[in-house]
Formats: sequence, C-alpha cells, structure tokens
Amino acid sequence: MTTSGHPAGEQRPRRGTALSVAIGICLLLLAVLAGCLLRDEPAPSVAASRAVMTSNPPIDFGVTAGKVLTNNGGIITVTGFLGAETIVYTTARTKVLMLGGTRLSDVRVGDTVFVHGDKKTDGTITAKVIIGGSSWQRPVR
Repeated sequence: MTTSGHPAGEQRPRRGTALSVAIGICLLLLAVLAGCLLRDEPAPSVAASRAVMTSNPPIDFGVTAGKVLTNNGGIITVTGFLGAETIVYTTARTKVLMLGGTRLSDVRVGDTVFVHGDKKTDGTITAKVIIGGSSWQRPVR
C-alpha cells in the first residue's frame, strides 16, 4: 500500500474523464430541450403526427458533442468524445448558450460543447444551437 491508500502500481481513476462525460450528457439533454424550444415551425396537427408515425422521414439534423479544437469566428472544429472531428458552421441565427456568455467569441478552445443543427452531405453541421461549459483550465474573469 502507498500513502494514497491504493496498492503499489495501481493508478487512481481520473476524475476529469468522468466529469467530462457527465457534462457532455447534461449538455446533450440541454441541447435537445433547447432545440425543441427554439423550433421555428408550428406544432404538427394530429393527422400529420399519424402520418409521421407510419413513415420513415429522412434524418437531416446534425448533432455533435466534444471539445472545441478551433474557433475561427464562424467555423468551429469539435473533436468528439470518440475522437472524430466535425466542422461546425455558424450563422447570425445560431444561438450560443455558454456558461461564460452568449456570443460565438465566448466559445473557446478546450471548452466542452454540444451542437445541434442541420447536417450537410459532406458531414459538416450548420449550427442552430451551441451549448457548452468552460474548460477547467480557464481563469475566472
């Protein structure tokens, strides 16, 4: 046994990884809720909802979650939790909900974000909503 209470050679689990996953799941839930609340179209009628239940509509929305790799003022690159990189385009209509602010400039490299928007055929996403939290290393302003 070592002074930390763990057998010699055994590493303590990293809290940062579990915390990042927990934050990611929370952000995912918040983004889905925000996407539902920010919809521009009216609620479907009963007949329309029955039609949807009997057909398979195409999935044309894009979702990604992970750490911000770059933010070039209108294009963000997000590295997903499994390592895939996604390019995210923003528009004047993109809603930004960060713990530190509501502007695109408040999204910083290293932040954990969840993005919901329209997926293009090339795999990029045009964001409708970006929700996120700050990285632990960012100093408090």
